[in-house]
Amino acid sequence: MSKDAYYFPHDSNARHDPKIIAMTSVYGMEGYAWYWVIVEMLREQESYRYSFKSKYAINSMAKEMNTSADNARAYIDDCVNEFELMEISDEMLSCPSLDKRMIRLDKRRAQARSAANARWKKNTDDVDELSFEEETKKEVDPKKVKTMEVLTNSIYFAFFSSELSESENFGDMKNIDVFLAKERDIAVDWMRSKGRKFKDYRAFFRNWIRRKLVEINNPKEEVKSNNPQLNNPYK
Repeated sequence: MSKDAYYFPHDSNARHDPKIIAMTSVYGMEGYAWYWVIVEMLREQESYRYSFKSKYAINSMAKEMNTSADNARAYIDDCVNEFELMEISDEMLSCPSLDKRMIRLDKRRAQARSAANARWKKNTDDVDELSFEEETKKEVDPKKVKTMEVLTNSIYFAFFSSELSESENFGDMKNIDVFLAKERDIAVDWMRSKGRKFKDYRAFFRNWIRRKLVEINNPKEEVKSNNPQLNNPYK
């Protein structure tokens, strides 16, 4: 049994409830103790209902209450008919106050489980993706990849962007990694929209970045690549 398997909320000011006050005015603090013994027993039952279909059910409850069966029967009868603290339907005893608390508690627990499952699925997906990329990284030297994957695979692109950061002149630019990632997305979208393909995507993107840096620093200048296929990738 888990530590909180039979947990239920208990208001610290429950003793001030008018119905409880009416009950304790007759039965005293012994009646108050009996009330919570019964509530605890209801919490342990399926659907929070205690069956009186067995002729000895009242004896079992009386034993838990540490009183006689006659006292337990009279007390429960008053809780149902006089104080309206409990209800009996189809020989099943229930406590409306407990039902309300458990509905709220069960709803919160269901929401918490749903949120936890969503986080677990996301974490699992992230781990699976990382595992795939790590495996790819082991099989291929990222510095030698010239296919489209150098831009679309996060492991390959991380190596490539680090290489570009060291080899190209970014001046005083901050957040170079963010700049490269943004331009990578723009370049990939451009290629796909135009249906363009290249033999060397590393060279293509390097040329793309050089041209972009010229536009930023001196829009009137142009950069020519030694590879005619890579010239002016924006057109």
